[in-house]
Amino acid sequence: MGLSHRLEQACNLPWNRHTTSRGMTLSLQEYSTLKAEEAGAWAVEAPTRQIKPSQTCHACGQQEKKPLSQRWHSCPCGTSCSRDENAARVLLAWLERSLSGREPADAWREVRPGHPLDESALPSKRETHAIA
Repeated sequence: MGLSHRLEQACNLPWNRHTTSRGMTLSLQEYSTLKAEEAGAWAVEAPTRQIKPSQTCHACGQQEKKPLSQRWHSCPCGTSCSRDENAARVLLAWLERSLSGREPADAWREVRPGHPLDESALPSKRETHAIA
């Protein structure tokens, strides 16, 4: 059963959900997944309580608890960037490790279980020709 079919069945959900144009309500996870599908992409939820992206240095992996008011990441290893950029880099590294070493079709099946796998669903290599 696809996400869009499940969303059509959803009706009596709690107030803290996003409302769609059809009046259906969605959780943030469902909304993100739906928007990714509409864009022809996929969404995967990272285990942030284990990864701790706001507290982990993207360069060396050292973890340091920070108050939410601290918006700049500075690490003894010399890395310095905004807290949001650092967290994004930590999450990107987690995703790359999660999917590395796998065939694209296998990785696709993991992030989109039950999705019919066809050529349009997988990234395709495009040959670039030199301009004469």
